[in-house]
Amino acid sequence: MQKKILLLGNSFNSKNATGITLSNLFKGFPKDKILIASTYKDAIISVQDGYKHIYSIGSKELKYYFPLNFIKKKYFSGNIFEKINKIPIHKIEPENNNKAVLNFSISNYLKFFIVNLLENFLHIIGYYHFATKINFSINLQNWIKENNPDIIYTLLSTRSSILLAIEIHKKLNIPIIIHIMDDWPTTIVQKGLFSKYWRKKIDKEFRILLSLSYKRLAISELMSIEYSQRYSCSWNYYHNPVDCSFWNPKTKITPVNIEKYRIIYTGRIGLGISQSLVQIARAVQFLNTEYRFDIEFVIQTKDIEHKICKKLKKYSSYVTLQNYTEYNNLPEFLKRSQLLMLPYDFNGRNFQFIRLSMPTKASEYIATLRPVLYFGPKETALYYHAMKYKWGHVVVENNYKTLAKEIMLTLTNKDLVDKYLDNAKNTAMNQFDINKVSIEFQNEILN
Repeated sequence: MQKKILLLGNSFNSKNATGITLSNLFKGFPKDKILIASTYKDAIISVQDGYKHIYSIGSKELKYYFPLNFIKKKYFSGNIFEKINKIPIHKIEPENNNKAVLNFSISNYLKFFIVNLLENFLHIIGYYHFATKINFSINLQNWIKENNPDIIYTLLSTRSSILLAIEIHKKLNIPIIIHIMDDWPTTIVQKGLFSKYWRKKIDKEFRILLSLSYKRLAISELMSIEYSQRYSCSWNYYHNPVDCSFWNPKTKITPVNIEKYRIIYTGRIGLGISQSLVQIARAVQFLNTEYRFDIEFVIQTKDIEHKICKKLKKYSSYVTLQNYTEYNNLPEFLKRSQLLMLPYDFNGRNFQFIRLSMPTKASEYIATLRPVLYFGPKETALYYHAMKYKWGHVVVENNYKTLAKEIMLTLTNKDLVDKYLDNAKNTAMNQFDINKVSIEFQNEILN
């Protein structure tokens, strides 16, 4: 008999990297055997995707003390179908019964700014974690008991998610599988008052959960190696698998005899990916002005309003900013490139967060059989993987002229690129093929 799995804290979707990865890993898994307990917004998405067992984690589970209780929205808590049976799904809005502090007539932007400023201040003075509490509510307990899952699968990313997973396991004794997508344990506590206290406390709580967990999974090979050493327990790894028939072009595009080149980056701008994009823009400008290349750097992102885009607009003669296309249109869009970029910033606090991650787009880029260039530090999981399996060119010097030279090499050296593409094809089929990896993953968590 097929086991039931409770997906705790996340959902399946094609709108973000986590949702895409989960959808691919659970490909073919019966929807009626999947239970979802997630945030209110993810719960609504899950309804639209046809899942039938969904709990919205809301105000009965997430508790906030002053002053967070005045600025945090209150969301519906309970079986999501109790909500949508009363109100059409397209009319459902977040609940917020607070009437104080921010409920005066100011712009949404100013509200957003004030809320972020206050939350950052609370982190700095060490009060944020004091003001946030998770409650394993009777409603959630009864819903889990009623649906009777065999396994809990959770990604985690906050102290609340750690504590909730511990409580569920202790009270219901359901095996828990942990899958870590980013190295958030190193960045969950900001510098400030009581930071040492909170870092030690949350690390202890996380280690307790690890000791209770049935299995532990990382998102990258390097993360599994480092976590095995850091936490003294075994870790396997699974990252985003892809449908090679969906991403693979029918023929390779070679970089010779092309008058106009297109370099493409698709994805988010922000956490650990911002200044590196400016360096790429400078490199493209340098190649176009000094070496008379005709190169267009196309950035397709939903973060078109990010502050770094103002800097990128200075290179508008060579850089094109586009809104993100529909996921199903991405393969066709990527086929038009002569080079795909995988950039990481070289410094900053955010670097620690993404250092051990394996971006969803990495396996997608590799499977397209287009030339790929990694531009970033040596200490990352991407660098480790690219060097080990040799599926793309690597640049680890944060210098736009050096980068320009290496871009020129990948655009003009056919023999070099053909070697990369052969390795990319083998890597895609052996490590990322969804028909293989999804079965291995599901066997791992079910057995």
